[in-house]
Amino acid sequence: MKKVFLGLLVLLLSIESIKASHLMGGEITWICLPNGQFQFTMKGYRDCNSDLIAIDVSTGLLVSNYPTLGSPTMVIPLILVSQTDISPLCNGAGPNITCADGNSQSPVPGVVEEFIFQTAPITLTGTPPAEGWIFSFDGCCRNASVTNILNAQNEGFVLRAKMFAYNGQNTNPCYDSSPQFIEKPATIICAGYPFTYNHNAVDNELDSLTYVWDTALDDFFGSWTSTNPLPLTYIAPYS
Repeated sequence: MKKVFLGLLVLLLSIESIKASHLMGGEITWICLPNGQFQFTMKGYRDCNSDLIAIDVSTGLLVSNYPTLGSPTMVIPLILVSQTDISPLCNGAGPNITCADGNSQSPVPGVVEEFIFQTAPITLTGTPPAEGWIFSFDGCCRNASVTNILNAQNEGFVLRAKMFAYNGQNTNPCYDSSPQFIEKPATIICAGYPFTYNHNAVDNELDSLTYVWDTALDDFFGSWTSTNPLPLTYIAPYS
């Protein structure tokens, strides 16, 4: 069975005061193209109450441990594919909320934009080490309304996904796509009611999928290690 780890972060938030603290979550996935190359997609979700108007991807998609463990970080440029207001429709009679509302001086709960970025097709050659090839994006800053992380608005933000080896095969040509997440995240829910979220992960090769919680990480500099980036501190009783 192919071993794939994907970092998926979905935060359900009530927006308060959030100037310049805007990153809410996202995902990194890839597909194996018929020509044997990979193409990566990164989705990012931005709180529209921020005075920033875009997600800065000038640092690109960072690749660590490629082609071997501890190798200097490689950068794959990211290209904006779409920018979409996914603020929820409250009800048929209104009021409806949009990112335009969030750009006012009064914060509006639930106003969110989805950014989708892609890379050009790229050839990856070699066999990932046991620690995997790590594909990541980091930036500043997290949403100030996150209530389970200490001083969230002052902490960095990392998305990551890992590609592991399968039977020692060389990845050139590629032979496997990552799972894809079909459902968009829920950005606002009714307090006091049970809620279940299913991001509808599907896998083109019909690999089995397993889900586990992972640790929220700060942004990082240099090489990816067991202590870089650092894990963030949770507020009790969260962990």
